[in-house]
Amino acid sequence: MLKDAFRLHYCVGIAEIDRDHWFLLECIAEINYLIEKDEKQEAYEKILILRKGLSKHFECEERLMDLAAFPYKEAHKADHLRGLASLDRIYNSFTSLGHGRKNYLSDFEVEMMRHLDHMDMQYVSYVQAWLKVNKEVKVDIT
Repeated sequence: MLKDAFRLHYCVGIAEIDRDHWFLLECIAEINYLIEKDEKQEAYEKILILRKGLSKHFECEERLMDLAAFPYKEAHKADHLRGLASLDRIYNSFTSLGHGRKNYLSDFEVEMMRHLDHMDMQYVSYVQAWLKVNKEVKVDIT
């Protein structure tokens, strides 16, 4: 059911990007679950996996933006950097005493959904138009 809602509302229509988005959202859900269960070490390790996947995904998006000559790439890239910084704050909260880990992750989740809903939808039309014109070009964004 969640995957159906994702397809209806958040698919951008580029298979590799949609696959990444789904994987990243699954990671966030799993981290939430691990935090709820107070499984700190597992949550900590999953945050590292999320950080690596997110960084790789952002690099792929930025390569696509370059190919499509997306005019707002710098603003989009700045949003990527903010997202990574937010995730780094969550990661660092696991090494300190204190609380609020769940709140940090909730904020991050909202931030990523906003990014997907607004920022990603901006560049996708440029990339799709570029892909339509350049059908013969094999694009490897992985």
